[in-house]
Amino acid sequence: MDLMDYLQPIGILLLFFVILYAAYFTTKFTAKFQSGRTMGKNMTIVEAISVGPQKTLQIVRVGETYMVVGVSRDQITYLREIDSSELELKQQEEVMPFSKILDKIVRKDSVEQSHIESGEDRDEPIEKK
Repeated sequence: MDLMDYLQPIGILLLFFVILYAAYFTTKFTAKFQSGRTMGKNMTIVEAISVGPQKTLQIVRVGETYMVVGVSRDQITYLREIDSSELELKQQEEVMPFSKILDKIVRKDSVEQSHIESGEDRDEPIEKK
């Protein structure tokens, strides 16, 4: 085997990490751009449920008014207004950064791999930290 046989897999691995790195920052940039465009103080989509292909029912808050609208590819239809006492509103969840999600996955995989290598039989679920 010559040197190229060793360098080719290393180059492919390096290219993979460059693409992963670029995807991470592209996603981060896109998320900031989209949240800046869609984050409003007066209008938000509280909840949405799909009722068919390209058709959703959405609860939209405009100011202090909640309304149900039907959204399809070609139109938006006002259905009715809802009093806030009829809704179960939950606090907005904190968005977890991609790096923390990746760390959780890597940590979980490493715990599972260590149990496999040690020959332990894991019938019970792995505890989450």
